[in-house]
Amino acid sequence: MQPPHGVLLVALALPLVMIVALTLAIKLSNKQVPWVHRIVPVALVSVVSLALIKVAYTPHSFRWSEWGICDDTFGAQVDLAWSDIEEARRIPDVWRSEFTLALRTNGTAYGPYRAGSFRLANGDSARVFMMTSARDAVLIRAHGAMYLFAPEPFEDFAAAVKRHVP
Repeated sequence: MQPPHGVLLVALALPLVMIVALTLAIKLSNKQVPWVHRIVPVALVSVVSLALIKVAYTPHSFRWSEWGICDDTFGAQVDLAWSDIEEARRIPDVWRSEFTLALRTNGTAYGPYRAGSFRLANGDSARVFMMTSARDAVLIRAHGAMYLFAPEPFEDFAAAVKRHVP
């Protein structure tokens, strides 16, 4: 997954905006402000900005191999061996089906990515990694949980699932 570059701009701009705002506030108030009161807010905003950059730029990926599926796009990494998959089926036109995403409960939806835990239109909950450009998706049931995946290139992923899951 590509990092959200807008986050970088916001995170870099926050300390600068804070410095300008503090400088203007001090000049307009005509009061002497101790240096600690000038430095602490800027330091706090800088720390939050760095944390935001670290979270946004941590590499995340969705991949599959001869072993199985690995999804670490959001939250804890999920590893599904092909042998652990109880059911797998293709959902055509997923965005207009009962499996469309209805509510993000713990995840992210930026740019073309939808990742994390979502409530589906049929009321079920699922771990999701989908590209908004995908037309179809693969619904997987394993370990008592439901997964909905539509990565790119989708046809390669669907073929791998079909090849490994009876």
